[in-house]
Amino acid sequence: MGSHQEHWFYSQLSASQNRGAAWHVIGNQIVFSRLNQSIALGQDTPLDYDAWDGYLANKNRTLNHLYSNKINNTIFLSGDSHANWVSDLVWLDEKKYNCNTGAGSIGVEFAGTAVSSPSPFGQNITIGAANNISHQLVNANEELQWSEAYYRGYFEVRVFCFLYLRNS
Repeated sequence: MGSHQEHWFYSQLSASQNRGAAWHVIGNQIVFSRLNQSIALGQDTPLDYDAWDGYLANKNRTLNHLYSNKINNTIFLSGDSHANWVSDLVWLDEKKYNCNTGAGSIGVEFAGTAVSSPSPFGQNITIGAANNISHQLVNANEELQWSEAYYRGYFEVRVFCFLYLRNS
C-alpha cells in the first residue's frame, strides 16, 4: 500500500474499534498470514512473496497497528492462493502465541482457492497427495489451523447482524 492508502486503512480500523464494532472484517485479494511453504515448494521459495510476505514492511506496520490499538476480532477474507487456508492472525517473533489456545492472536484469516486454476502443488495432484501436503503444512506452520489444496471453487460468507436492545 502507498502511504495514503495505509493511513486510510489504519484510520478505518481505528474508527471501527472506537465505535465498538464487535468484528473487523477486511476483504483482501491476497493471503495476509505467513505461510512457510518450503515443505511443499522447496527452500528456494519458502514464503509466498506474491502475498503479504512479499511486502513485509506493510505487513509489519499493519500488525503493529492492530496490536498497538488492541483491535481484536479481526477477520481477513483472502483469496488468490489456489488453496484453502484458515490461520490465526499473529505477529510471530514479536508477540507470544499459543497455537493450542489461540492466545496472542489478533484475529483469523480465511483464504480461498481459485475457481479454475490448479492446485499450487501440481495440476494433476491426487487428493491423497494434496491432503498429505496440507497436513505437513499445518504441522510446519504453528498459526495455520487448516489447509486444503485439492478442491477448486469458492466460499460464501454470510454476515448476520443482531441488534440487542436493553430495557432501562
